[in-house]
Amino acid sequence: MIHFVLLISRQGKVRLTKWYSPYSQKERTKVIRELSGVILTRGPKLCNFVDWRGFKVVYKRYASLYFCMCIDQDDNELEVLEIIHHFVEILDRYFGSVCELDLIFNFHKAYYILDELLLAGELQESSKKTIARLIAAQDSLVETAKEQASSISNIIAQATKVRCDSINVNYTRVSDLIHAPTATWRLDILEALFDEEQVATICAIPLSKSGICDEIIWRLDGSGHYPVKSGYRLLRGDLPAAANVSVHAYSSLVTRFFNEMWSVNLPAKVKINMWRIANSFVPTFATLQSRRLNVINICPLCRSSGESIAHLMRDCCFVRQLFSIQAFICENAAVCSPLSQGVLDEPVSW
Repeated sequence: MIHFVLLISRQGKVRLTKWYSPYSQKERTKVIRELSGVILTRGPKLCNFVDWRGFKVVYKRYASLYFCMCIDQDDNELEVLEIIHHFVEILDRYFGSVCELDLIFNFHKAYYILDELLLAGELQESSKKTIARLIAAQDSLVETAKEQASSISNIIAQATKVRCDSINVNYTRVSDLIHAPTATWRLDILEALFDEEQVATICAIPLSKSGICDEIIWRLDGSGHYPVKSGYRLLRGDLPAAANVSVHAYSSLVTRFFNEMWSVNLPAKVKINMWRIANSFVPTFATLQSRRLNVINICPLCRSSGESIAHLMRDCCFVRQLFSIQAFICENAAVCSPLSQGVLDEPVSW
């Protein structure tokens, strides 16, 4: 009796397994690991029979695959070797010069052929023509089932398709089908565009009674959030132009801003800090919290909001007071800092 069949590649990858004796999943994994180590390390001049755990393992290599069968001690090894060769010939006839990739992408057909060849660990059919005829009949049944499924899908698609003659270009959004003040579907429009079954399905969709507030999203990413990778591609000009957004113009504007910023007569540390602010590289509490650090995101100056870069450089009341004092000094004492001189000589859009 054949207890199991294994197909193992030279790299130790299992391509096909068939178990005719009860083995648990843990035992199967252990068997495959042991036999792979035994068979793959044997030399080519050694015989094709191995004593293993009171059984005999008969194997034969074809190209990059090892075909292995485990049998009892009193079984005929040469007969099992012929069964292996018989199985390979049937595979070669069906696939036409069979290779390892054929068994990887069509493993289910290899199982079909093995089931026609062996039954309960014994040889069931020795005729290659009979097995080929049975497999061809099975393939024809599969193709017929696929055609029937395709025809049924076409019928369903035709039945659920919107009537083309009733499509109105004035209603291109879902919001056009909803009455906003009452948060209900507009039945008159639905009945004009869809059939009764589709209208019933659409009306079964619940609508929210509470309005949803708008929020700022990043239009160049499908998630609506701003990833650093998307911003980097935007600066390089690799992203396509979105609706109402000129990506290349924006990219050239950013490039021009940084070029003029680096040319301003300022200390290097000031320009580097400006570059870090513009690229969100400042370790604010909001940035540290986004990187999963255990910090409290609160501005230490005003303690009224989170410490983001926008808050720290623009919205904080202490920062606004500082800018007001600097503007007062510049206007009344006619003393301008190098930063103000360099930027005000030729205004740059932030």
